[in-house]
Amino acid sequence: MNGTAKSIGGTYAALSVKNFGPIAKGKVELRPLTVFTGHSNTGKSWFASLVYALLNSRNPIGRGIPEIDEIADDSSISFPESPKSWSMDIELGKPVQFSASDRRIFMRALEGSYRKCRREEILRCFGLFQSKDLIRKGSDSGFGVDIEFPAGKNHSQFNYKLRARGRKRSEEWSCEVDLPDSLDMVFENPNFLPEYHDTIQAYLVQSASDEAASYNKVNILRESLRAFSLFGGGKAWYLPADRGGIIHAHQVVVGALIQNAPAIGLDQKSPVAAMSGVLADFLQSLVTLADEGAVGRGFGGRSRKITGESLARQIEGNIIGGLVKLEKTEVKYPRFSWTPHGWKSPLALANASSMVTELVPLVLFLRHFVDKGHVLILEEPEAHLHPKLQVEIVRLAAEWARAGIRVILITHSEWVLYELSNVVGQSLHDVGKGLLQNDVGLWRFHMENENAGSEIEEIKFDLEDGGYDTGFMDVAAEQHNIWANIAGDDE
Repeated sequence: MNGTAKSIGGTYAALSVKNFGPIAKGKVELRPLTVFTGHSNTGKSWFASLVYALLNSRNPIGRGIPEIDEIADDSSISFPESPKSWSMDIELGKPVQFSASDRRIFMRALEGSYRKCRREEILRCFGLFQSKDLIRKGSDSGFGVDIEFPAGKNHSQFNYKLRARGRKRSEEWSCEVDLPDSLDMVFENPNFLPEYHDTIQAYLVQSASDEAASYNKVNILRESLRAFSLFGGGKAWYLPADRGGIIHAHQVVVGALIQNAPAIGLDQKSPVAAMSGVLADFLQSLVTLADEGAVGRGFGGRSRKITGESLARQIEGNIIGGLVKLEKTEVKYPRFSWTPHGWKSPLALANASSMVTELVPLVLFLRHFVDKGHVLILEEPEAHLHPKLQVEIVRLAAEWARAGIRVILITHSEWVLYELSNVVGQSLHDVGKGLLQNDVGLWRFHMENENAGSEIEEIKFDLEDGGYDTGFMDVAAEQHNIWANIAGDDE
């Protein structure tokens, strides 16, 4: 064994939940390639939707956060103490150092803003209106969410905790934030750094006037929080199960929503059912593909290179055997088609196989949306795929992870999990192949007692025992024993 392959980052966040949906308790370390498995209705999609909500509600500081104004009005607070040094540290690429007072102020402001924006985004992503519907049935203590960002290349260590109670008439959300003494700032947008530096310097000059001191104190805090909140998340994309069915019904669904949208706010009994934010975002992303200014590659052929572009071509070449085509209709609505290799004209998706329609959204999202540092959540990657192609999709997922995309797969497929073992095992023999153990995580959701809720456990990689214990051998053994009894009765 060579064992000389390099890690691509390891754990970038750890998320713990308690009494959340069907989940009684559990903790998952999110890694470059993370896989959820287990029986149905044990909370895999719930957990993945929570990850999606938390990551997409990052950078919450806006003009309407009352905690910022409360801090500015607090005469006992001497702030800002050192914004000039923050600006200089960031310009030099050094970690930003906080005084004890600065740290308390930032945590106080972040707790208020996180509580507000996380609550709104979590409820939206689940298509709910009140927190009581997020709490595990049978629990009177509310739910808890703890998220930790360990120190690493792309962020500084920090964590926050969300708590919610909502069984009674009123609901209550709370948030605790723990910041380190210093933050190593990493900006996705290279233009943000000089903009922030110039903004802070301008406010510092203006603060020389007593009349502007209070106003500029608020703005320095707000602008700094905008910058500092960037390290706590990342863009996420969620491709739900039954993508083929959704994309077939896409035009009908969107048309119905538009037609009934004015009545929804007035009539709670509207025939349009409530839709989760996860599904709504998926549909909206498909619609925006008709807007050439909103995606990675427009209809004019010009493109900004994003990480997923070349990965999309791999799916076209290695799995679906043809090119996915995107056209814009006269009403700026996207039309999708598939041209099999060797064909001169495209085939409408309505006439394509279910395997193709399941994977077309994946091709589109990789080509136009998913970039390095983003999180791609893919439910049932095995849907409508022959076992050979299920194996291939896992191999490609490992390449996505190596390219810098963080991948979460939700699966019931033994072939997916068997190949996951091969992906890790291969890294022990071939440098540059596969993924190291600390870059892959397999988590099983299981429920011993329905009334008690499900729990989450990590399945460790064991080279001597065949890699990951998939749990499917018990099913195979049961089927074998049934057949043995049948065959024995016929003798």
